[in-house]
Amino acid sequence: NFLVAQGYSFEMRGFKKEVPFRICAETVTLKGKKFTTELTLRNVDIRLHPFMLSLAFKSEVLGGRLEGRFKVFNGLSAEIKDADIEPLCRALGFQGQGFLSGKVIDNKFQFKVKDAIFQDVVLANNYIPLSAFSEVKGVLVMQGDVILINPLSLESKDGYARINGKITENEIKGIIEFMPTLDAQWQSLLGNYRLKERYYRIPLRISIVKRE
Repeated sequence: NFLVAQGYSFEMRGFKKEVPFRICAETVTLKGKKFTTELTLRNVDIRLHPFMLSLAFKSEVLGGRLEGRFKVFNGLSAEIKDADIEPLCRALGFQGQGFLSGKVIDNKFQFKVKDAIFQDVVLANNYIPLSAFSEVKGVLVMQGDVILINPLSLESKDGYARINGKITENEIKGIIEFMPTLDAQWQSLLGNYRLKERYYRIPLRISIVKRE
């Protein structure tokens, strides 16, 4: 199992076997040895299709819906709709609201966040103007122990930003390129990162707390 090989484990509660080739559970919790954050799936329903060498699954996650399919020869594909991002933002050390939707194909997760509301944050002494953005979209690619941010974009009427970087077991590290619509309002806050008119490069570094 790919996730088990990456150091993750599963905890299942309320397990029951229904008609042949169907498994249900009240909750399935995904835990990582390296991280404090857990991800819990609720009302999990898995249907096996042995003659097609595949399984289909659906559940609730972060207040949204998760549905997908795994095929032996075609790999994993899944779709998530309208998941609440607030617990994820809180786990990363800042305040944010919005609803996430996206698709997973094998090791790639392509997503977007709508109706986003963020608070500005200072990370590793770097000011990040998150409140300037209301829409987020991006791609995450898992490569061994590293998740590549490839890239992530933030947009609004106030400007555009692009994040490239990577997520390891210890930290999230990368660069934010910020291109505001109006330069003047940001110079006093971001002057140290200004390389030219309406272009700022801000270092991004977030430490990830390990599980004991």
